[in-house]
Amino acid sequence: GRNWLFLPSLSLQYSDARGDPDDLFISQQGRAGLSFVTIGIVSMYYTAKAFVPDRTSSAQHDMPRGYYDLGAREVNSWKRSNLIYSSILMGLFLVIIMEWSFWPSFGVYIWEAIILMKILSIIVGAIVDAQIGDNLLSAPVMTAMGLVQGIVTMSSKDF
Repeated sequence: GRNWLFLPSLSLQYSDARGDPDDLFISQQGRAGLSFVTIGIVSMYYTAKAFVPDRTSSAQHDMPRGYYDLGAREVNSWKRSNLIYSSILMGLFLVIIMEWSFWPSFGVYIWEAIILMKILSIIVGAIVDAQIGDNLLSAPVMTAMGLVQGIVTMSSKDF
């Protein structure tokens, strides 16, 4: 097996007295995958906070607390959560595209796959624009799709 830098003898779950050495590599890969997903979701949260900042007018700062309507806060919260939700769904969709590229005959049908992905990109772009409702917020999500299309295309063995 692989000699990991840290936690090499950690059991698979809390009830295991001793972990099976054959399952250790798989469990470490699972823990690494879970940590990458967690880091990705936290990054999406802070990115959404950066893309949709809290905006209040100077008149609202001068008013007593609770006096003005909280509608702007609710709209910002909705935009952020919608961006995060759309990003997670796009990420899952892009994982499916990446898995599709591992198909043994993908290299044979690369030109058909490129045309299909371009058409799919237009359709998915329209769906994401309608879902998010703001072109500036849908641009990063669609950039991820373009990046995955490039990776899938360039990684084909027959391209």
